[in-house]
Amino acid sequence: MPIHPTWSDLAVRLLCAALAGFLIGFERGEHGRPAGLRTTMLVALAACVSMIQANLLLGAAGKAPDTFVVLDLMRLPLGILSGMGFIGARAMNRFESGS
Repeated sequence: MPIHPTWSDLAVRLLCAALAGFLIGFERGEHGRPAGLRTTMLVALAACVSMIQANLLLGAAGKAPDTFVVLDLMRLPLGILSGMGFIGARAMNRFESGS
């Protein structure tokens, strides 16, 4: 992805993520698995958006010469995706235990 992506670049990435989430979720739903179509599509789109945010911040990466602060770009998607993992694990645990 270029440092300054166009709207069409972002749209293609989001559509590809939605398509992949749909295909995986549809297959999981057909087999009666806990995370079905809607959940898988939402997770795929959230992962795509978090990585797009990291890519958009690439121009601000690194350390400015007059500061001690260093921007670590991968912390943003790491935090988002870790939180989604905890929420998904709780949802599946609740589904399997029947509560």
